[in-house]
Amino acid sequence: MALVHERHIQVRNTFDALLNAYAAGEMLSIINANDQFRVALHSLEAVVAAEHCPTWLKDLVLNADRYATRHENGITTWRAHLESAINNSIPLGTEDWSFNDHDEILFDADMLVANARSKYKIDQLYSQIIDCLDKLISYGEIDSSRALSDLGKITSTLRVANSGSFSAQIISWRFAKRLVLNIITAFVKRSDVTGPIVEAIEKTALELDISLEKAMDKISRDVRSAASSLLRTEVALTTNQETILLLNDLSEQSAEQRSSEDKE
Repeated sequence: MALVHERHIQVRNTFDALLNAYAAGEMLSIINANDQFRVALHSLEAVVAAEHCPTWLKDLVLNADRYATRHENGITTWRAHLESAINNSIPLGTEDWSFNDHDEILFDADMLVANARSKYKIDQLYSQIIDCLDKLISYGEIDSSRALSDLGKITSTLRVANSGSFSAQIISWRFAKRLVLNIITAFVKRSDVTGPIVEAIEKTALELDISLEKAMDKISRDVRSAASSLLRTEVALTTNQETILLLNDLSEQSAEQRSSEDKE
């Protein structure tokens, strides 16, 4: 690291000299300054592993080398050289050489969940259910205060879950769906106003059920695929048994709890 920082300083110093030569406008001075800049760049590049070589260093090396051999070609080469210097001046000066080393992991669970959640439009379907329930409550065609109160609590619960985790969405929806449909069946008389809303709730509920199952299946497949490509032991993923996700366990526990409450 000390050597990298030392050679980085040499690059910065020769870079400043190159800019001064450009400001002076003397072609020979620019050529000589570029030669010194190239030497410093290659010296730095030689002590940085290829995987850690920043984009700005690669670009400056490329254009400094081109200018050294093609500066007689005219303004095109000169302009590319100058643009490279200008575009890379900030990253050259601010590089901290941390290399961003991280422990190797099998997969990023948050990313896998976020991708599945987005692909199957879970948040969007959740929002559609919430909007329909809000309309059903606000239109004033439910004559039971208890039903209105319960729908309000269910809607608030779904709204909080939709801004939370994927497992929170699964648990809340699987618990709330039957309650919502039961309340609609018992207390909502379908009219020209409420009929389309109820139909929208039923249609969206079915879509949400399907999307949640597809999302969980995708997460399971992505986990197995990512892990199998990195794990080296033969016993790691040799069976056909499905991956059991924590969110599945939680959602099933919620279903059991709901069934128990219904019996009571």
